[in-house]
Amino acid sequence: MQRLFAWPLVAVVLVLLVSMSAGSGEGDEFAAAKIFLRKHTATPFPLIIAKDFTVTYSAYNGGETDASLLTITDSYHPDSFTFKEGVGVDGTVTKTFAQLGAGETVSFNVTVVPKLKGVYESTRAKIKYNPSAVVMEDVAPDMRFGHSSSLGQVRIVTESDFQRLHLSSWVTPATGSLAALAVVAVVAAVVLAVRGSRPRATSSSSSSSSSSTEKKTKKQ
Repeated sequence: MQRLFAWPLVAVVLVLLVSMSAGSGEGDEFAAAKIFLRKHTATPFPLIIAKDFTVTYSAYNGGETDASLLTITDSYHPDSFTFKEGVGVDGTVTKTFAQLGAGETVSFNVTVVPKLKGVYESTRAKIKYNPSAVVMEDVAPDMRFGHSSSLGQVRIVTESDFQRLHLSSWVTPATGSLAALAVVAVVAAVVLAVRGSRPRATSSSSSSSSSSTEKKTKKQ
C-alpha cells in the first residue's frame, strides 16, 4: 500500500521539476541581449550634389545581458557617391564591436558625397551579434541577425535647384501676405465708396428745420 501511494507523489514531483526547468529556460531567453539598430542623419534634405552627406548608425542593447561580436554592414553605390569617411573603396561599410553592455548605445558615422541628381533609395544596414557576452572556445556562438531603420527615399538636387527651392519657400509666404494686403485694401476702398454715396441725414434735417423756421417767421 505504501508503494502505491508513493508513485503518484513521485510523478507530481517530476512534473514540478520539468515545469521549473522550462520556466528557467524562458527566463534565460528573455534575459538575452537584444540589439536595435538605427540609421539616421542630421544632414538636411534634399541632398546637394558635391556636398557632404553624413549618416549615423546607432546600436542599442535593449536586453538584460551584454552582447558580443557585433558586426554592422551597409553599402553605397560607387556610381552614386564618392566616399570620404568610414566607407571602403568599393562602397561597403563594415564596423565591429567586441561587446555592448545591457542598456548601452554605441554609434559611428560615415560620410559620402552625392554625385548624381535624382532619388536615393536608402538601404537598411545589417547587424549580427552574439546575444551573450560568453564566447566559448571550439563552440560556435548562437548569432542573431537584424536590420536597421531606413532613411526612405532621399531627393538629390543641384546647388542651383536647392537655391531656387530655398528662394521659393521665402517668396510664397511673402506673395500670400501681399495678396492678403491687396484684398484688405480693396475691401476698405469699397467701404469708403459706399459710405460716400449715402445721403447725409444731418444736412437734410437741418434744411427742413430751417425752412419750417422761415414759415413761422412769415406767419408772424
